[in-house]
Amino acid sequence: MRRVVLIASFLAVPIIAIASYIYIEDRTAQKIAVQIYADDARVISQAVHQYTVDKRRPPQSFDDLVNAGYLKAIPGRRPMYSDPIPLQKGRV
Repeated sequence: MRRVVLIASFLAVPIIAIASYIYIEDRTAQKIAVQIYADDARVISQAVHQYTVDKRRPPQSFDDLVNAGYLKAIPGRRPMYSDPIPLQKGRV
């Protein structure tokens, strides 16, 4: 009986450790992605506000912000950690 318990514990401990590691890695990647999007939203919000103050009208598109120099580039959708296929030009 002791051998069965010992063998079961030798099998269960590594499985639990691996599952915990995968869960922690998944949550970390998710937090990083959320932080990136939050930073992008803050930068866009500041650019829209400054454009509106300077031009006395809100921008009609991201192109207005880029052409006027308020943003370096049009913000794009970054692939999330769970998206195995990176975005390519022409992909819908």
